Amino acid sequence: MRLGNVEFHIVSDGEFWVDGGAAFGLVPKILWSRVITPDDLNRIPMALNCLLIIADGQRILVDTGYGDKLSPKERDIFRIQGEKRLLGSLARLGLAPTDIDIVINTHLHADHCGGNTVWQDGQPVPTFPNAEYWIQRLEWADALHPGVGYDDGPGGNAEHVRDEAFRFLLLGRWLGGGFSHVCRVGRGEENSLVGAIGGPP
Repeated sequence: MRLGNVEFHIVSDGEFWVDGGAAFGLVPKILWSRVITPDDLNRIPMALNCLLIIADGQRILVDTGYGDKLSPKERDIFRIQGEKRLLGSLARLGLAPTDIDIVINTHLHADHCGGNTVWQDGQPVPTFPNAEYWIQRLEWADALHPGVGYDDGPGGNAEHVRDEAFRFLLLGRWLGGGFSHVCRVGRGEENSLVGAIGGPP
């Protein structure tokens, strides 16, 4: 897809399976099972779709899926199949891991950031070695000190400006009860994308 001089591609890290009740919340199973049939463990498939943005010569990857660091037990729990799923999706577009310039994590849930790193000699190393990794400051603080309950403070908005062609605007965050992230890309023509949005029921 192209908007002005900016390209957008959906790139996939495959799918994972989660409990249907967890996915649909208060909606009774008798209703949601009419839409999608769960497996024998009451799981339903969820797509691990990530977004590739190409703008002003920059290749920007939004989220990285689960990646390949899960244990065999974890892979079985989430019914994840195949290896290098996201990298394969990028390769079909002619891109190698070294071609990615920026990785943006909308938040630090495992299905959004697990592919940030890969195992190398028993140690995690960046999957995209030439990229800058962008993570919200408060998400990073929560990851380092879970349960502390960091607050956005008044407003909670922040904007990161890389250059004229790319801006990243944070409007709230996951642990605050609702979140959205707007990427504004393009030089001259500005396109706004909501990277993630949600809130309490």
